[in-house]
Amino acid sequence: MTITASVSVRESLRWIPNPAFEDADVLVLGFNNHFYIDLRVYVKGPKAGTVDWAAAGVRLQLPGNTIDGTPVRFVNVIDNRKPSSLAFTQLQPPNFLNPEEVSQDLSTPLPDDTLFTPLPPSSAREERVLETGSMHNPDSETPEAYVPYEEVWRDLAVAPGSPVILLETIGGDDKGKAYTGRLANWRMALSDNGKGAFWAWREDFSALNEWKVKYELPVGSRSHVPAVTGDEDWEQGEVVRLEGRDWLVRLKGVTA
Repeated sequence: MTITASVSVRESLRWIPNPAFEDADVLVLGFNNHFYIDLRVYVKGPKAGTVDWAAAGVRLQLPGNTIDGTPVRFVNVIDNRKPSSLAFTQLQPPNFLNPEEVSQDLSTPLPDDTLFTPLPPSSAREERVLETGSMHNPDSETPEAYVPYEEVWRDLAVAPGSPVILLETIGGDDKGKAYTGRLANWRMALSDNGKGAFWAWREDFSALNEWKVKYELPVGSRSHVPAVTGDEDWEQGEVVRLEGRDWLVRLKGVTA
């Protein structure tokens, strides 16, 4: 099965009206224009080596297009900035929809709805977009306030036929909620145990043809969420048992 997928890096962040900057290594794996895993790690300043933001969930296109771009809502099922203190709902077949997704009223605007506008491609002909909206600035004096922002994103080149797989726990256990996935040469996983703990890791496939851990925050996170390769003998939509947990194979195939 061929799957539309994207690997996006952030070039800059701007809190309007201040100048643009970049102090984090940001990578977002996008699956079928719907699911995503997003990990942002500070690489500069006093917070270097810590998680800025880690989230996973569903991407919903809002009704209609505008002259300026495509309106989108990101629904974070897990989010390290808002760790869950409640038990996660057991997802039910055949659709296994998360409550966060089905409860969305797309006709009602939210402060963090975003707009994507195409930009000229990079020198390597990689697609670039400008994202605009409002969100929390954790470094402001009032971090709970919504602040207008701009982010510039660039899509990395992904060879056609590259492995794609995404697994999501279906809940109902005492370990909370987790996502793990692979998209071409990148693997990422996030987990919220529903008790205030959050784990995140990222692996990149190196020039030596082996997986290297890029980030593991906190140390030991790799043991909380397994890695997947895309070579497993599973079918999309199947529920599999992996390291003592039930996982739904959300997507499995290769890039288009």
